[in-house]
Formats: sequence, C-alpha cells, structure tokens
Amino acid sequence: MSQRTQTGLQFSELEESVIRHSGWSNPDEYPESLFHYTSSAAFLNIIQSGELWFSDFRYMNDLSELTYGAKLFRQIIEDQSSTLTDSDESHILLVTLQEIEQAKSATDIFVFCMCEENNLLNQWRVYGKDTVPISIEFATRGFMFVNWSPNDFDLVPMVYHASKQTEIVNNVIEGGLEYFRHHRKYILANHQSQVDFSQKFASLCIDCCSTMKHPQFEVEKEWRLAVRWPPGPRYLRGQNYRASPIGIVPYLKARPDDQNMPDRLPIKSVTIGPCAHPEIQRQTIHDILYQHNMADKEVHMSDLPIRV
Repeated sequence: MSQRTQTGLQFSELEESVIRHSGWSNPDEYPESLFHYTSSAAFLNIIQSGELWFSDFRYMNDLSELTYGAKLFRQIIEDQSSTLTDSDESHILLVTLQEIEQAKSATDIFVFCMCEENNLLNQWRVYGKDTVPISIEFATRGFMFVNWSPNDFDLVPMVYHASKQTEIVNNVIEGGLEYFRHHRKYILANHQSQVDFSQKFASLCIDCCSTMKHPQFEVEKEWRLAVRWPPGPRYLRGQNYRASPIGIVPYLKARPDDQNMPDRLPIKSVTIGPCAHPEIQRQTIHDILYQHNMADKEVHMSDLPIRV
C-alpha cells in the first residue's frame, strides 16, 4: 500500500479509480505477436546488443504527439466545468487543466514502437529509404511477464478512433471526480492539498494523452512500449544520444533482466522487406541469428511486389 501524503491523501486509490473507469484494453485480449519495423542498421544493433532503444517521443513522425490528447482533455474539461452544478468539482477540474498544460511541456516519454501486423506496405516504404527494411516479430507476453532493466515500461495500444478517445477521456475525468467526491474534505483543506491532487490527476491524464493519435495515423496500427519520467533536468537522466536524419535524438536502453532469458529478447521471427537480393539477404540474416544463439528463429521474405 502506498504512503499517504502529508495532507492525508493516498493516490494509489486515485490511480485505481482512473484505470477502472478508463476502459483501456484488457491485456488478456492483446495480440500474441507485435512487429517492430526498422532499418538494417538498427536490426543489427538490436541483435548484437540484446537491447531495445526507446526514443524521445518528441521525435516521432506525429507532430501532435501528446498535444492531440491534451487538446481533447481541454475541450471536455471546459465543457464539463461550465455545466457542473457542483462548484467544487468545476473548480478542481479547471485547476487540473492548468496542471495538464504545464505537464504537457515538462513530461518526457520514451517509446519503442511496434505494429499489430507484419508485411505492411506503408511500413516498408517508411523504413526502406536507402536501406533494406526488416520487421522483427516479438512475443507480446515477453514484454508483459519478464523483468526488464534498467527501466520499467508499459505496453499500450494506440487509440485512433475519435469516439473511443472521447469515451476514454470522459471516463478518466469521471474516475478523478469519483475520487474527489470521496476525499473532498482532505483535498479542499488547503491550497497544497489541491495542488497535490491536481498534479497527480494531471499526470494520469497525460498518461492517457500518450496513447492517443490523430485518426489519420490509424494505418500504422501502432502499439508502444513507453517509459515516462517525471519532470526534472533532462541532462541529469542518463539518456543516450544517436544521430538520425532529423537530428540528434535522445534515447534509453532496456534489456531483459530475467534468469530464464539471459541476454535474449522475445524474438519469434524476422521478415526481410523488399530488396534487390532477397535470397542472399535471407542467408545473411540466418548467419547473424546463428552467431547470436537464435538459430531457431524463422526468417521470412516479404512477398509484396514493390520496385526496389
């Protein structure tokens, strides 16, 4: 059981209320496999190092990362606060909205992106610029039931449908208000207790924002491993940096920390994207996997008729 704050509030109960109301996907319904599309160079790094790299979300291809969901929260909170008959509830929602706006710019999220489907044309085109693209099939439960080091992460499906996004935001707000109603006396006791509550509630709302994307990105069918760090000086956090076509990108490393999976990732198979010399590439990938004790992993070739 988590510790109470100095104001007597216990925020594990708030988190449970928000999650219970949110209606996020049930882990029992997650797909058995998820696919990570990447370049040949990044594939080699994953196999040779046994690590996954989590990139700073601000460098993703969606320019509305986080702000898309935050805008939806603003719209719904403003609508609700203007119609609520309980002035205390209206007040605490508006205070939380201010905290969401501040957290939006201060929050650091690092993500490792995957996809529900293999051999997608749009993904080969994205990752096949000036290189042979590769898709790595991961066992989903290898992320859910294995300890990882040094950072823990959440596995989340991205939500693209506007109606589902609105439903989740409404439910999250209701979860926060339910907690507020049960602990109104403590939360309204003084200014600091209101700040404590609104900051924690805003943090849970930001977590929700990080799972929402503009409907135009639905074709990506994206899932994410996500690590969120609390606000603080970015240069003190031990992240690494890599060069990319869009500049220098901060990233974190993670690897399995489990005796049953020493230095192994939950890889099931590898698919080589469209390329000029498919059979030569297949043999080369087989050799690489063999050298790293993964000779049992299947290697497939994309059958999409794309000119390379």
